[in-house]
Amino acid sequence: MWVKASASFFEKKEAKKLLFGCRGPFNTTYTREQKFFGSFFQKRTAFFCLLLTTPAQADPAPLSLPGALTLAYHTNPRLLAQRRQLDQTDEAVPQALSGWRPQVTVTGSIGPALYQNNINPQHDPERRLPQDYELKLHQNIYTSGRIRAQTQQAEAQVSAGRANLRSTESEVLLAAGSAYLDVVRDRQIVALNRNQVRVQQDTVQASGVELAAGGLAPADLGQARARLGTAQAQMAGAEATLATSEASFEHQVGQPPGELTTTARLAAAPLVALPPARDRAVALALAQNPDVAASQAALEASRHGVDVERAGLLPQFSLNGLFGRLRDTEIQELNQGVNAAQVTLDVSVPLYQGGAEYSRIRQAKEATYRLDNLLDEARRQARQLSSSAWDDLQAARRRVTAEQDAVAGNQVAVRGYAQQQRAGERTLLDVLVVQQDLLASEVAEVGAEHDALVARLQLAASVGELDAAHLHLDGEVYDPAVHYDAVRGKWAGTTPPK
Repeated sequence: MWVKASASFFEKKEAKKLLFGCRGPFNTTYTREQKFFGSFFQKRTAFFCLLLTTPAQADPAPLSLPGALTLAYHTNPRLLAQRRQLDQTDEAVPQALSGWRPQVTVTGSIGPALYQNNINPQHDPERRLPQDYELKLHQNIYTSGRIRAQTQQAEAQVSAGRANLRSTESEVLLAAGSAYLDVVRDRQIVALNRNQVRVQQDTVQASGVELAAGGLAPADLGQARARLGTAQAQMAGAEATLATSEASFEHQVGQPPGELTTTARLAAAPLVALPPARDRAVALALAQNPDVAASQAALEASRHGVDVERAGLLPQFSLNGLFGRLRDTEIQELNQGVNAAQVTLDVSVPLYQGGAEYSRIRQAKEATYRLDNLLDEARRQARQLSSSAWDDLQAARRRVTAEQDAVAGNQVAVRGYAQQQRAGERTLLDVLVVQQDLLASEVAEVGAEHDALVARLQLAASVGELDAAHLHLDGEVYDPAVHYDAVRGKWAGTTPPK
């Protein structure tokens, strides 16, 4: 798994730089001294050329970055929970609309009763069975805009919920993409460190042979062993980091990482078109960032909330109907009753209710002022995030170029130091140091390429384009309007729509 990732990484470097090839070292006969002092670079070259020339196994296709993002989009529990939260928010709209619908209730009472006439003691107690049944109807006619404002407030809350869902979707996809790239990076670093350990082990073995032959001093063997210990420690740390990255991948994506696409192929296939300039990135962020959209919708909902509270000071008109039947007869006699029907137009004009309604209006206005400030903060944050993401991407690209130059320079230095060592112009320590410098520059290049790819995702997220629609992910894209349309006009039913 790690070996395949490292091979593809060096395949990309071969195509870019053509710094070294597979010819020569395999068909050359070396002296014992040349095998010791001049084998480092050939061993490194042979190792990776062997990986590149090994026939491909019949393994499953590597999981691509879009494939990992698709898995996260369809299975991440946090994103699924946020969708259910939006479904809950949708129900506020039919609840508000229910204010225009009739309310029908039926009440009734029945129970035995005993009546005693105290004026005439000779009168026997009467046993009765009083019964009372009523059918009541209530219909709002005019609410001074309260129901309309409640409906508009609920619709604005739905818009805010959808924006929050987009924000959560962007965060989940960014976390999944970063976890994917972390695993790719750390596998390449582990492969580099493992190769360094092999090279240092060969150096220690050759140093022991040369020491026995009198060609090296004991101090040289000690230096080689020290470098081997350092390489082994670095490999252990790289493997621990990889284990952490793979655990994070499984958490974000929902399955352990198998074979993944290499950094070279990821860089060659960008997921989404990025803005060409910083100003364009800022403009897109202000127009599309889901956090800004959520703040705007929350402010609109708060303004409608002021209208809801203000309606408490205005007249209310309603139509009320009553249909009833009253029975109060002796049990021994035939049932007799009285039927009644009544329809009234009721008017309620509030004059003064202790001042609570005025306090609620002031409270609603204060909430609006607060949300207006939060909208300004969301816009500032979107501007800052998009600008920073743009700058980070440009810096990461420059760093990739610089690290590539550093690797090329260190490779030349390794070859030159090995030749100078054979000529007696360099010590073994000099060779070991430049080998470590080459490893450090290769690890830094891997990290720079990782950071450039993550910066792409961060910039897309900051401008509101890191979502399933812009990424063209496989599978059905969640449409929040489906559930909203299903419940908006629903008059009855307790089962949520699928």
